Formats: sequence, structure tokens, C-alpha cells
Amino acid sequence: MRFLALMFLVVAMVACTADRGLDGASSDPAVQGPVTTQSKEICSTDGSFDFHVWGQGLTSWEGRRVFVAAFEPSTPDFGPEAPGKAERRPVRMQTTIKDGSFSVACPSSLRENYAYPSYTVVIDSDDDGRCSAGDLARQAQLYGWNAAVAEDVIDNAGLETFAPIAGRQAPIGGDGDYCRAYFE
Repeated sequence: MRFLALMFLVVAMVACTADRGLDGASSDPAVQGPVTTQSKEICSTDGSFDFHVWGQGLTSWEGRRVFVAAFEPSTPDFGPEAPGKAERRPVRMQTTIKDGSFSVACPSSLRENYAYPSYTVVIDSDDDGRCSAGDLARQAQLYGWNAAVAEDVIDNAGLETFAPIAGRQAPIGGDGDYCRAYFE
């Protein structure tokens, strides 16, 4: 049983770094040098629940980056009232759309939270290498999470679930700027 648990952990760690080496460089030979985003990637493993989002049918954005972030606002048990505590961004990762699809997984990253946690998936449609007003995003603003997040972000609704970031509101508990709230 311990062997199976260890194997799951190794597979999960590989999934978190599938598109990038430990030095931050892309494993895709078409991408030269390290990919620069607004901040370093994070895949926290100190939570209770897994985070996994994926999408297919994205051939229009083949080769574009996808940025994914989860945001947990402060709560009385985990917030400004608790010394040294603040909101968390347990997932802040990126990947590249290949063969029209992407997948980002971060095991054991989310903590139980009922202060309207959220996540976003951003397609770098303006190809500037960061979350910006020219990109397309999908956001899930939830009442809380007390279970794993596992979602096909395209699902039956189609690509219209993605909309321009320009004019979007930051998540509840965020600082007002959509990209800054999720990625800084």
C-alpha cells in the first residue's frame, strides 16, 4: 500500500512539471529559454484536496500558453486575524496547448475554504507570455470548496465559457485587478 502511495506521489509530481524542467525551461524544443510569467509557478501540497482542470477542442490556440491559478480568500481561521496568515494562491501553473488540449493537475493543494474561493484558466491569446487584458479567461467563483476540483473547462458549454479579461472583476477577496489577484 505504501508503495502505491509513493508511486501516486511520483506520478503527481511529474504531472506538475510535465511541460517544464526543474530550471523553469520548457521541455518543448519550439520554445526557447525559460518561459516568463508574472510570478513563479506554485503547486502547494499542504492541502487536503486535489486540483485538476483540463480542456480539449482548443485547436484555434494551438501552441499558446495556458495559465491556471486557484485563489483562497482569507477566512477567520486562515486570514488577517490569524498572525502571519493571509490569502493563499495554492495553484499557479502554466502549460501549453498541444494537439488542441491541455491539462494541469496539482494534488493535495486546496484547503477547505468557505470564503468564496475561485480559480481561473487563462489562454494567452495575445501571446505576451503573461496574464493581461488581451487574453481570454474562464473563472469559477465558488461558495466554497470541501472537495477536489476536477473539471473539464470546455465541457458542454463550449468555448464561449472563455471571455476577454478586459473589464473582468477580480475574485472576491482579490485586489481589484483580475490578473494581479490571481497571479501575483
